[in-house]
Amino acid sequence: MAEQTPTEQKGWSGPTTFGAAYHGPHRRSTDLPEKPGLHEKGSLRLQSINGIIAAVACLTSLVLLATIQHKQALIEEMLGTDGAAVELLRDLMERQQMLTGILLLVVLIEVFSVVGLILWPVEEYIGRIREKKTLPLRGAYELRYLAKAYNAMFEENMLRNEELRYKVEHDALTGLYNRGAYEKLLAEHGREDSIALLWIDVDKFKGINDTYGHDVGDKVLQKVARLLAGDFRASDYACRTGGDEFAVIMTDITPDQQQVVMSRVEAVQEGLRDVSDGLPLVTLSIGVAFSDQRQEGEELFKMADKALYRVKEAGRNGCAFFSEEDRNRTI
Repeated sequence: MAEQTPTEQKGWSGPTTFGAAYHGPHRRSTDLPEKPGLHEKGSLRLQSINGIIAAVACLTSLVLLATIQHKQALIEEMLGTDGAAVELLRDLMERQQMLTGILLLVVLIEVFSVVGLILWPVEEYIGRIREKKTLPLRGAYELRYLAKAYNAMFEENMLRNEELRYKVEHDALTGLYNRGAYEKLLAEHGREDSIALLWIDVDKFKGINDTYGHDVGDKVLQKVARLLAGDFRASDYACRTGGDEFAVIMTDITPDQQQVVMSRVEAVQEGLRDVSDGLPLVTLSIGVAFSDQRQEGEELFKMADKALYRVKEAGRNGCAFFSEEDRNRTI
């Protein structure tokens, strides 16, 4: 399998609240309404204002046209047989009707322009902002400009959130998932999936720190992390749980697939035997426990820890699977 760096592991697909900012019941004065019908007191929506303007303009124009026609009929009745005066009157009234119609057309064009260039894009923007998505570049120039500015801030904010989430979920030295992430991953996958938990100790790591110094010790831990991240599957989660302790959560695996686990373990041990990088030779002690979707995370950890203890009793540098004989073992 091609070697991966710790930061290239498959991302966790668990609950979206993990690593996110607190979203408690309190609200700030800058919070946006959550529902389309929820507005601040005394505020009006642009769509409502535009509809009122259009309705008033249409009604006014229709009343004006009706008034012109009514007055025309009255004046014609008063003039009687004076044909020249009637024709002059009709020409004047037709001009007034034409100007009124043009005014109505201009108002309608203005209304539909506002709807097409402003209201529809704004409505779409509001929906996409609620969905936490970038905005499309549509509508009037000013809205396009605002959309570009919003998208730039949105992407920068998302990047910062990702960086913050990464720091919260990952170990600073090795880049693997940290203890907090391990516990959440184990709880999430242990309830829903068939998994294997590998509990791992670096053998005699204190002696490495005492003999070679902490800088070399850190490099050894980084080497172990790199091998765990690279030699296990993309669907597995490698974690540093503290000090010289590591864990790997293998997903979608059952007890009859022990050979799959051993092949990954042997690949890691083989990588540690390669000392061409100048680092001292180290070995791992590993305890493995399988979940049947009934164990809580703490119970599965205890099972793996008992298997690990059996490896240590046998002289370290090995891998053991939890068995029923281990159930009553006292550590």
